[in-house]
Amino acid sequence: MAAAYSIDLRTKALAQVDAGAPKTQIARNLLISRNTLYNWIALHKRTGCLQPGKAPGAKPKIDLEKLREHVRAHPDDTLNEMAEVFGVTGPAIHAALKKLGITRKKRASFSKNATSASARNIKKS
Repeated sequence: MAAAYSIDLRTKALAQVDAGAPKTQIARNLLISRNTLYNWIALHKRTGCLQPGKAPGAKPKIDLEKLREHVRAHPDDTLNEMAEVFGVTGPAIHAALKKLGITRKKRASFSKNATSASARNIKKS
């Protein structure tokens, strides 16, 4: 994604517009499109400043702090159970947990060894 133009460039362009220079020439000299210049003029008229707006995008659906608290309160919930609580999908919960650095244990906490009893019996023979 491209970065916004600097405030200095925007100010310089509007100063030239106020001085009466042709907009096409200003755009050509500053290497910007005429549409961009017209947008800056409209922005200045509407808001009185030239600050770029916030980039559009989707707002996060999951509040990470609420998710952290939910995991503390319900550590045995599956991803799908948490997804129902937050109204999203399981993969969305997985991604949010990954952002928080919370991992899920893959084996029971009471297990001392990863090998099962049947695997130990096979090794003995």
